Amino acid sequence: MDRQSDTGRLMEEIQTYLTTGRASPPAPDPTRPRRRRPHPIRAITRRIKRLRLTPRVWAVLIVAGLAAALIVTRNHDVTTTSVIDHASAAPAGPGYSFMRTNPGGTPTRWNPCQAIHYRTNLDEAPPGAADEVAAAIRQIEAATGLVFVDDGSTTVIPSTTYGQQATGTPAPVVIAWATPDQTDGLSAPVLLPGGLSGELGRGGPVIRIDPLTGHGIAVSGSVVIDATAAARLPSGFGPGALGVVLMHELGHVVGLGQTPDPDDVMDPVLQPTKDGAWGPGDLAGLARLGSASGCLRVPTSRVVVGI
Repeated sequence: MDRQSDTGRLMEEIQTYLTTGRASPPAPDPTRPRRRRPHPIRAITRRIKRLRLTPRVWAVLIVAGLAAALIVTRNHDVTTTSVIDHASAAPAGPGYSFMRTNPGGTPTRWNPCQAIHYRTNLDEAPPGAADEVAAAIRQIEAATGLVFVDDGSTTVIPSTTYGQQATGTPAPVVIAWATPDQTDGLSAPVLLPGGLSGELGRGGPVIRIDPLTGHGIAVSGSVVIDATAAARLPSGFGPGALGVVLMHELGHVVGLGQTPDPDDVMDPVLQPTKDGAWGPGDLAGLARLGSASGCLRVPTSRVVVGI
């Protein structure tokens, strides 16, 4: 018996069993009657006994077997990595909507079991804006159970394609003040009979979509506040204040759409009587986008889009 070649065949047997759960059949012998095939482990055990291996060879086989098992486990994990969402697929209720829903009806959202990292560009922001951003973030966290991590300042002014890279680590959410001539994320104000009117800000997530299932997950996003228009707003979270605008745009970032209800922060019109307290529709929608809906997994094969 050639011990080296037989040991190699044994390794192939072990890898075959780890991969398929079956041992490869021995070469047929026409001179012997057919017998019932033994259990794979029993068959491998018999072959091991015949080898009379030395302790050193045993050690090599054990290490190689563990490595093969690890490779099989890793490959299994990769091939089964898909977005499985146990969130409710019920339609959006009164008072709230979603930025995007998946083919099965569940809202497209962030993975609540991972922190959302963000940076701020306050170069053109009014005094006290940092505190207002932090307070608006706390409002989102309290309503969703999501966790935000402040990664500090940045000079980035997000465009409509910000964060849409398909590979690598997702870009952090950026919250910035800018003017319409600095980014395509803001529209220029228009002259109406009552005076100038335009966007106070714009916010939204970046979604990675599994092309096989159409299921998406938020991985990045941005908020851009019109520095000129917002400068006319009072600070804080009182009626018609800047803090309400921040809450509205951050609501978009976590996946909440607009609502026509003036009692909700997600009303697209900044109501002069609406303060920085979530309305009933806001809270119902944010609850479905948060930790109560369970963890998600980022698809390995994806298409990236902004909303």
